[in-house]
Amino acid sequence: MPRYRLAPQNPFPAALLDALTAYLYLLHPPPGALHKPIPASKIIISGDSAGGNLSFALLQLLLHLHRAGDNEDGYEVIPLSGPMHAPKITWQGAPHEAPLPCGIVGASPWVDVSRCFGERFTHKDGTVGSEESCKGFDYLPTPREERARKYKYSPAWPEDVGRSHFYTHDALVAHPLVSPIMAESWSGSPPMWISVGDECLRDANLYFAHRLVELGASLRFLHFTSMPHVFQGTIPHLAVSRRSFEDMAEFLDIVFGRKEGGVKVGEYRVHPVTLEEVAVDRAGLTLGGLTVEDVKALMVKEVKEWAKKSEGIEAKL
Repeated sequence: MPRYRLAPQNPFPAALLDALTAYLYLLHPPPGALHKPIPASKIIISGDSAGGNLSFALLQLLLHLHRAGDNEDGYEVIPLSGPMHAPKITWQGAPHEAPLPCGIVGASPWVDVSRCFGERFTHKDGTVGSEESCKGFDYLPTPREERARKYKYSPAWPEDVGRSHFYTHDALVAHPLVSPIMAESWSGSPPMWISVGDECLRDANLYFAHRLVELGASLRFLHFTSMPHVFQGTIPHLAVSRRSFEDMAEFLDIVFGRKEGGVKVGEYRVHPVTLEEVAVDRAGLTLGGLTVEDVKALMVKEVKEWAKKSEGIEAKL
């Protein structure tokens, strides 16, 4: 559990660099460290909410490095579908390999920093976006509610920062290391486990699941109906929360080789009382047939709305 730097004092990429440093520290501890080197086959990166964002962003960064080839001038980027190898990263004054972890776990991950699936979005089948329609199940403020809030001046928020979001500059909101939902490839990824409720971030995660499967990831995705954001932590005493933890634990056991069999893959909806799993139609994960270009346009639109609320800040898109 790395104590990574937080925004707004330390915006992107500070947290991502800290996460990479923590990962390298596990793989290649320096002299005097309190642990021996831990192989990547014994490391799973996991997080909930913003930590889920950071987990998938770190994996995307590692995948990018694995798709790059060393040459005299540094890294030469090769096609997204090209061969992969563990890159050498200078760490503690010496080159070390940075292999991929053996798995990724995300509970209600924040994969769209803009939170664009909201009131200004209507699916092609006529239903409204989850950022507003799911607030009856969730405790997170919707983007509309957040924009209506008034905050007093704080020295934590420097003047003239050129951004209306806490985490990054407006022009970078759709960057795949900021909003993993926009990544162009997940080929070569280790197995993934994701859970989400009927929360404000639901639709973003449904579409993220679609992107992961479409782009080559091995995924077990569980949509727990009627559950709020990171329900496993807020209402851990419920049977549905225990079921989620047990399913997550089974995933860990299989990935770590403590249990025989392959990782269960697929996208499922879980009933909050009976705990019955029902397979989700993958076509439904596209939210009525949204394309990546559609989602990016929604993100740009949402950033502009936030910029209007932020006095003296202009969205540079």
